[in-house]
Amino acid sequence: MHRRPEGEEDAPFLFALHAADHGATFSMLPPPLRDLLLRQTFDGKRLTYRVRYPDARWEILEADGAPIGRIVTDRGARGLTLIDIALLPERRGRGLGARLIAETMDEARAAGLPLHLTVAADNPGARRLYERLGFVPGQATELHTELVWTPPAAPGA
Repeated sequence: MHRRPEGEEDAPFLFALHAADHGATFSMLPPPLRDLLLRQTFDGKRLTYRVRYPDARWEILEADGAPIGRIVTDRGARGLTLIDIALLPERRGRGLGARLIAETMDEARAAGLPLHLTVAADNPGARRLYERLGFVPGQATELHTELVWTPPAAPGA
């Protein structure tokens, strides 16, 4: 797997990735309405991330020269934030997500920063994965829970 910076040419892939993640939510709607709502949620999510995290690192994940996912991270005053991680459905369940999270944890550890992320309340599988990796719950709403991983102190510190 290879990472590269996201570019405007990736927009069709990113929309398809979003549709793969959220299409079931709108599956009962007529295709024109479903497509409109998918486009609006895609554009809204993208804009929200860009406004909240103007200095974020947006990366496309590739395997064999083809895009398979994306990861968005931000290094800010409160630590490193894993904003979004998404893989094509056929690439899930192979340990790639766990590998990406471990790489992000390594980055946080090297910088001596906590790693923050938010998990949707309707995604218990992701929450179990994060807690297995050592993340602990923070603030929660009905829709999301913030999880935080703090790197262990260096020996002798």
